[in-house]
Amino acid sequence: MTFVLPLIFALFFMIFPFFLRKLSERIGLTRIFSDLVLCFGVGILLGNTQALWMSSNNQTSALSVAEISAAAPVLLAIPMLLMTSDIRACLHYAPKLLLSFALCIVSVLLSTVLVLYLFPDLANIGKAVGCMIGVYVGGTPNMMAISYAVDVPKELFVILNATDVFCSGLYFLFLLTLANVILGFFLPQFFRSETVEQGKGEDETINQFISESKTEKSETMYLSDTFTSDNLLPLIKATVLSLIAIGISILAARLFPDAEGNLNEMLLMILLTTISIIFSFNSKIQSLKGVYDFAQYLLLIFALAVGFMANFSKLANEGASYLLFNAVFLAGMIIIHLFLAMIFRIDRDSFIITSAACVFGPPFIGQICSSIDNKTLVAPGMALGVLGLVIGTYLGILVSGLLV
Repeated sequence: MTFVLPLIFALFFMIFPFFLRKLSERIGLTRIFSDLVLCFGVGILLGNTQALWMSSNNQTSALSVAEISAAAPVLLAIPMLLMTSDIRACLHYAPKLLLSFALCIVSVLLSTVLVLYLFPDLANIGKAVGCMIGVYVGGTPNMMAISYAVDVPKELFVILNATDVFCSGLYFLFLLTLANVILGFFLPQFFRSETVEQGKGEDETINQFISESKTEKSETMYLSDTFTSDNLLPLIKATVLSLIAIGISILAARLFPDAEGNLNEMLLMILLTTISIIFSFNSKIQSLKGVYDFAQYLLLIFALAVGFMANFSKLANEGASYLLFNAVFLAGMIIIHLFLAMIFRIDRDSFIITSAACVFGPPFIGQICSSIDNKTLVAPGMALGVLGLVIGTYLGILVSGLLV
């Protein structure tokens, strides 16, 4: 009987996101909230009402299972996301797009300096900054990886994710509505010849990426049936490769422990990211079907488990400070990027797409391109979003390591 309760909780964390997704789709919640936000929310609700429906001994057991359910999916999801990404594709695109993307990353770093100056007494500021760099250069998977690497408290991670959803949601709304008009006063118009007239070979690459972008968007926003007969073998292959990458990373992290003699989690995440990127250069690994979708589901398990472990009283007490911190960070990044874009004569559409690639990642590029009526930038926007996922973890861990 000792193993029955932990087994029930483990099955709950693994299976519940699927049924939550189905239910939320039926009642229309997915039109307002993403799957990730819903899993966080339900996790927080269940975790903070444990005393009403569980004994104290069972609560301890549930929290232990939640810790494992939070760590394992992230370790498995990160290599799956990276190994199936076409990282080299970003090198095919116009220099101004790459320059604008680089300026956006510089803006993130300069905004880091700004918030360090304005919020010197904010608790865990070094770790929070690392997570923000990860999410605003890459995306939520980067924030998850960095939080694990630098040992961010679970409550803080939930706060940062919640404030990111709010702040970046407002920016997304701006990009879909007013950005095209307002930014036109500051930046030159986009010249389509920059990306369209680059030769037949690149046009084929662009068409391929447009097709892939539609797929990735649907996989992110809609949870499809992953375990089909066509996907089963690729998923097994991807799982085996991910476990190999995890095993090598853990072995190295044990051989070179941290200053306190514990598992070197920072080294673990750096190696795991690097090995996964190396795998991605193999075309057979990169083309494995269903892996991206499965990795997204693993992140939902993580979100549910982390939410379950979060202390709501801490969220309520500290949320306002971190919301202001996040708002200043994002606003500073956008304004600095705009200022640099004006200096380097980056066109309006390139600015919008590269900013979206950093802040939101690949899945939302299609929507942004539709809003600015420029489908030619779907492909490079997707590629740069993938590049952000690669760079974000390294950069966030590096800065956090210097500050903590």
